[in-house]
Amino acid sequence: MGALAALGIAGMRAELPYENAQIWAQGPGWQLFVGAYRTETMRGEFTVIDERRLEGVRVQRVQYESGPPPRHRFECATETYEVRGAVPPGFADMDVLVGRFIRALGCAA
Repeated sequence: MGALAALGIAGMRAELPYENAQIWAQGPGWQLFVGAYRTETMRGEFTVIDERRLEGVRVQRVQYESGPPPRHRFECATETYEVRGAVPPGFADMDVLVGRFIRALGCAA
């Protein structure tokens, strides 16, 4: 949540089992969701739509079998992060948001 706050996004958090968390933020006309999971607890079948490097970190855009929407997925240390939803005001697109989020987390290469 601190990394989102550093970007000017106030998030709310729901604790999940195994120290995983779902964080969401919303404003007029947008909702953003961030999942943070210990990498070893990640489960689920997904298809990689495409892949890129943002801030030196490999970021995959993935689609889960359970359905849309596509998510930006990356690993940082022992955590896996997934970002989905609408882009908040002040960010050109999801890549810009995710890149700045990676930097705020301290994961940038």
